[in-house]
Amino acid sequence: MKVHTSDSTSELSLDLMFIATDTVDLKVFLDDDPLFATYLGNETGIESSYTENQDNLILLLEFIFNTKVTLTELTESANRKVYDLTFYKDRCISIEDLERNYLIWIEESGHDNNMDEYGNLVSIIGYIRRNQGKKHLLLTVEKRTP
Repeated sequence: MKVHTSDSTSELSLDLMFIATDTVDLKVFLDDDPLFATYLGNETGIESSYTENQDNLILLLEFIFNTKVTLTELTESANRKVYDLTFYKDRCISIEDLERNYLIWIEESGHDNNMDEYGNLVSIIGYIRRNQGKKHLLLTVEKRTP
C-alpha cells in the first residue's frame, strides 16, 4: 500500500471513477470489462468525472471531503491507480455546503463558473452521499490518452 499526497509533475488529464462497494476485488478495478460488468449493472453504479492533474485531484477531494486528503493506493496497472477513500466518505459535504462554497471552489480551482463544473460536483457529491452505507469508497484514476 502506497501513500500519495501530490504529484505536480503530472499535467495530463485524468479520468476518475468513484465506486461505492461492500466488497473489494482489486483485480476487477484494473480491467474495464469486469469493472463495468460488476458495477454498471447494479443499483450503485459508478460516478465518472475528470480533472486536469494530480494536484487538482487533491484539491477536488479536499473540497468534497472538507479535510486534508492523503491518497492511499491499493493497486495499480500501467495506466490506472486505485485509491481507497473509505476513511473520507462520511465527511462528504452536502449539496447545501456546495451551494454555499461553490464560488470558493471556483476561485481555488481556477475552473470556469459554468453548469458543467457545478453539475460535475453535484454528481460526485450526490453519488458519495447516496452510497455512504456501502463499506468502501474507491477511486480509480487513469491518465487520459491523447
